[in-house]
Amino acid sequence: LEAAADLDPHELDELAGWLTAAAATDAETGALGVALAPMYADGPGAGVCDVAFDAERCSPEVTNEAAREVARCVKSKDGYMLAASACAPEGITTWTLRIQKDSKNDEGCCLGAAVTPVTGSRYNNPCYMVIRCYNGEVHDRGKCGSSKSERKVNPGESVRFTLDRATREITAVKIGADGGNYELGVLWSNVSPDAEVVPVASFYSTGSEKEIALDAMERRDGG
Repeated sequence: LEAAADLDPHELDELAGWLTAAAATDAETGALGVALAPMYADGPGAGVCDVAFDAERCSPEVTNEAAREVARCVKSKDGYMLAASACAPEGITTWTLRIQKDSKNDEGCCLGAAVTPVTGSRYNNPCYMVIRCYNGEVHDRGKCGSSKSERKVNPGESVRFTLDRATREITAVKIGADGGNYELGVLWSNVSPDAEVVPVASFYSTGSEKEIALDAMERRDGG
């Protein structure tokens, strides 16, 4: 664990989560090193991530008390919650966000990523790169693209995002309720190589209770 001396606070939190999980998972075998191996096998930032949201990096309206991997907004206000793990500074990071609960065709959820520091709660803030699920608009760091029906996301559907640090692009695939994959192509480009990019669950003011689940997140080498 000598490498821990070079980790920033968020990476230390992630390591602590892994240590806790590993201790519980491998209590019978004592295989702590085996449990930690995927995290560091391919170098700093590579491997399996902490698939959860961060209760310390969110607006007051959003919680994940019921389940760490589910961000929940019960108030009719704008809000957000960042994932516990950031995208890797090099290589490729993929993550999948799913609308677990919302009103169909009147969604108040946005899916995508935030560039820290977060400077506001609403999806059109310059820190966000998100799809507005209600109408398929792509919001790109304060700019709004046209809406497209194929990008609309209903409850039960999810979007798998991929950030490639080499190309500085984020692509997306929508996964329908029927399990079908729908390529959405490149949604965001010119992502700064120095930016901390973090998956985000974003909500805006509608009257319904809303939940977004982080179903998967993984870092790997490019190529």
